[in-house]
Amino acid sequence: MGNYVRSISETDVDIVIDIYKNCYGDDYPYKDFYSPAWIKKGVFADEIHWLVVETDDGVEGSGAVMLEAGDHDDLMGEFGRLVVKPGIQGKGIGAALVEALDKEATKYIEFGFGEARTTHLGSQTILGRFGFQPIGFEPMKYHLAFRESFIFYAKLYGHAQKLRNHRPLIVPEVEPLASLATRLMELETDLQVDTYAGRYPVGDNLRSESIDEMHLPRLLRIEMGRVQSPEIFGSLHLNYGFFKIKEKQAQYLVAHNTKDNDKLVGAIGFTIDDIDNKAKIFELVAVDDFVKGFLIDEMDKLLVSKGLSYIETDVSAYSPRIQKTFLSLGYHPIVYAPAMVFQDIERLDIVRFAKVVGKLELQEVNIVDDEGAAQVYETVMKAFQE
Repeated sequence: MGNYVRSISETDVDIVIDIYKNCYGDDYPYKDFYSPAWIKKGVFADEIHWLVVETDDGVEGSGAVMLEAGDHDDLMGEFGRLVVKPGIQGKGIGAALVEALDKEATKYIEFGFGEARTTHLGSQTILGRFGFQPIGFEPMKYHLAFRESFIFYAKLYGHAQKLRNHRPLIVPEVEPLASLATRLMELETDLQVDTYAGRYPVGDNLRSESIDEMHLPRLLRIEMGRVQSPEIFGSLHLNYGFFKIKEKQAQYLVAHNTKDNDKLVGAIGFTIDDIDNKAKIFELVAVDDFVKGFLIDEMDKLLVSKGLSYIETDVSAYSPRIQKTFLSLGYHPIVYAPAMVFQDIERLDIVRFAKVVGKLELQEVNIVDDEGAAQVYETVMKAFQE
């Protein structure tokens, strides 16, 4: 029969769980992968395209494209959940899965990405084989047996390249990674470097507190950062509603002006992943630059005080002041993603910033014998070392 790739079915659930267990063992922190109910939910979810490879010996691997990594309009897909039965290397199971997922993705997305482990070379090799390019390195992002690092790979589909705004405005600290990523993806670009931009100021007479549902209607009146000139991007927004925010376990800090009847003047949103002990900042709305600076500082203090190991955020490659703000707080550019998000009538480049809290100690970092991946790794790590 060879390698037969098909959509996952309900009857495959227990088999796929066994493959995960055989690969990762009982100590695997992502226990959902061992839950029949969680796997079954993914089988029937419209936002997940999940495939398996079947041979004469039965189902021997699975992988998926998840369509909820970004906003609905972003047409973004994450390639993941890739697993192959141990001991059958060389049969092309992983390659068959990624090839089929790649073809499937062309129907739904314009920006595809995958985070490849550096403890081994398999996923890096396969993603590179199917046209994905390394555009970032994420040091110590996920907590498995230890805090593992990942190479961020991406590929553009459909109209992404034509719709891309190729005139980013970046700060000098971002320029090395931006130049490398756009070159590796063979994209037209006119990078402009702003050597004068400073960080956002921190306003006086402001106080912060956590959101509750009474704040939501007033926050929706603030358009700056929500529907006008957004500078932080993610898969969740205030206009999704309070119950959707709660469902995703998202949290917001809101800012009040104490000299203006405690008026609500902004908010910043984040999620916390308890398994990986990391946070993602996904939205910022504010009436002015002083509120932006205040909220970002307050958010950073809050997340660091919680003892988190890793904090990240995706910011606009056209806003040097927000780039400078995160740089001033010890964040570093780790991914430069051309045409990652869709805004108004065009696709925008994104800079992913990350803060590793505590000592940077990389373990088992293996990079494919590929000039691009090695250069991306060296460029990101140079920024941390400096």
